[in-house]
Amino acid sequence: MVRSGGMAFEEDPDVKVIPLEEDWNPNRLIIIEWDSIEELQKFTSSDEYKKVALLREKSATTKSIIVREYLQN
Repeated sequence: MVRSGGMAFEEDPDVKVIPLEEDWNPNRLIIIEWDSIEELQKFTSSDEYKKVALLREKSATTKSIIVREYLQN
């Protein structure tokens, strides 16, 4: 992922994810920043990602979302 331009923000084990919707209560949340949607799409289309995604899909239930802009203070 990093070789493809993604940057993961480390998960803080002391931070509890607090859902606003009752039907989504994740045990953990991972945020990955990309410079562009195109870089993300290139990564998710790669053979390298597809191999890892297949393993993830067999072992976990996940949800992914895209946030177009996120500003940090």
